[in-house]
Amino acid sequence: MPARDAAARLEHARIEPGRLTRIALGALSLLDDSYNANPASTAAAFEVLARGPRPHAAVLGSMLELGSFTREAHLEVGRACADLGLDLLWTVGEDARAIADAYDAAAGAGPDRPAARHFTDALAAVAVAAELPAQGTLLVKGSRGIGLERLVASVRATREEPS
Repeated sequence: MPARDAAARLEHARIEPGRLTRIALGALSLLDDSYNANPASTAAAFEVLARGPRPHAAVLGSMLELGSFTREAHLEVGRACADLGLDLLWTVGEDARAIADAYDAAAGAGPDRPAARHFTDALAAVAVAAELPAQGTLLVKGSRGIGLERLVASVRATREEPS
């Protein structure tokens, strides 16, 4: 298929919710990637986040079903967060604590960058969602079983302009 035809079809493609969908909420660009997560898809989402306006924030949930690679995969993502220079990182779920630990160890907290904040479940993060940045780019990514779509819905409900 010619590239021009492929591009025209992509312009009209319907992307399913939770699959790296960009949602404009005033000065905030929300990247909803709450449907699935693994190390490769997280790295791809980081590339999109890096191209968005600053500050860069991420809420990352546990990546489920990784078997014996679980801990190392989460540590790897945490180190990638530090390399990315995130301005804010929240993690959600038991396995995601390793993301926060690796991020803090690699990036070091200071006056310009707070330590990662960890939540045991999505509802705990939803309860304080108003503390997330109101501008810049926010990535929300995790395995479906973590329930981060609830956080996305909360952010949207409080920041979308009424139609």
